[in-house]
Amino acid sequence: MKEEESRLEAEVAELLKKAESVDEEEDQRYGKGKKGDELPKELAFRESRLKKIQEAKAALEAEARLEGEKKPDKNEGDGTPPDKAQRNFTDPDSHIMPASGGKHFIQGIQTPRPRSIALTR
Repeated sequence: MKEEESRLEAEVAELLKKAESVDEEEDQRYGKGKKGDELPKELAFRESRLKKIQEAKAALEAEARLEGEKKPDKNEGDGTPPDKAQRNFTDPDSHIMPASGGKHFIQGIQTPRPRSIALTR
């Protein structure tokens, strides 16, 4: 039993030594704290961008379905948005509206005010 214990201790020490040398080699190759299987930055960016586009597309389709339900007498109610439909990724409440000099993102802003301040036109 003592022989088995000392043999196993030697094997464990050898395995730990090998693991440490592999770890040092990987640190030199990939950088400290990295394993080499991380996603490249370009792929991670594109993956998150694709997810945002898919979310925006789903929102546009939902809006088209709701619009189609409101107007059942027209043939446009099939639930697919127009090909040129767009959505702002950072502020979905803003909309592209025609304006002088082209098209601009327009937002409806509601600002609270004290009742003592009168608004004039």
